[in-house]
Amino acid sequence: MEAMATAQIEGRIQRVKQGVREIAYMTGVSSGCTGFLNATDRLNRTGLYAFIGHHVVPVGEDAHILSADRLYDRLVHLRKHFDMVSAAEALAWLRDPEPGERLATITFDDGYRDNLTVGLKVLEAASAPATCFVATEPILTGKPFWFDLVRSAVAEGPNAAMSVPWVRAIAEQGGRHLADALVHELNQLPPAARDARVAEFADTLDYDIGSMPPHLQPLSPGELTDLASSPLITIGAHTHTHSTVSCCSEEQLRDELTQNVTALEQLTGRRPHLFAYPKGATETSSFEIASLLEEVQLQAAFTTQRQINRMKSDPWLLGRFPLGAGPVSQFAWELMQLSF
Repeated sequence: MEAMATAQIEGRIQRVKQGVREIAYMTGVSSGCTGFLNATDRLNRTGLYAFIGHHVVPVGEDAHILSADRLYDRLVHLRKHFDMVSAAEALAWLRDPEPGERLATITFDDGYRDNLTVGLKVLEAASAPATCFVATEPILTGKPFWFDLVRSAVAEGPNAAMSVPWVRAIAEQGGRHLADALVHELNQLPPAARDARVAEFADTLDYDIGSMPPHLQPLSPGELTDLASSPLITIGAHTHTHSTVSCCSEEQLRDELTQNVTALEQLTGRRPHLFAYPKGATETSSFEIASLLEEVQLQAAFTTQRQINRMKSDPWLLGRFPLGAGPVSQFAWELMQLSF
């Protein structure tokens, strides 16, 4: 009874908070407040604000996935209060920043089909450029991303998953939802070892990848070519198998990058110059990682650290903020607070 009462109170608090955000958005308080800033405040807000998403679905069937209408609302809001720039313009600004400027750039990670079938239409409607960071193995094989396969298989048959010894051992450690725990552990393995475990997992469960939700389907080679042909789209590198930097040896990472960049150039006709770290993070120092990235002619790299990219930001550790999936009022409210 007490737990139910607590949950009801929490629900009311969240509704009140969202009501405040809606009022702030409608009255312009959360618009960025640039009209109320003095010169010092404006200088403090100087920077490149990069945003990250993964999927764009036609309608908001899932509260945790960004829908087309909410993406459009975000782009309209950003265009009102920022200079929306392409990846090339973002790179140019980082090399020669102008005090007082606020730039925004949109990115999508991994390379899902809905980036083309849904997202591109929204970007065109809003005249907003974007960068898509693409892992190429799923594109070339037609197979889903390994982490999507694991999550979907667990969701469909959690009890069956426990029949796999290494899955059971991870589950017994507790502390996380099973799917999250499995993906976390697999992310610590070198690519070949991870792929072997995922294959064993899928074979044991006899999981049908055709049953996976449509929004988890990767782009095909032809679809990637179509996406890259848009003047609004820049294609960036994201490793070949979506392997985290920390799980790879230097030689493995070099191979991941080389395969990825080579495949992207063959499919799009352009060599990528930007990189996004899989899982958004690297434990390797920027000095160490920069030499490998520069070998394949990459010029900057994005993390998912929530930070504004200032005039002296490390180009190999650029920050990004989530686009989120909630109402635009919530997005605007969170955006307003970034600079204070």
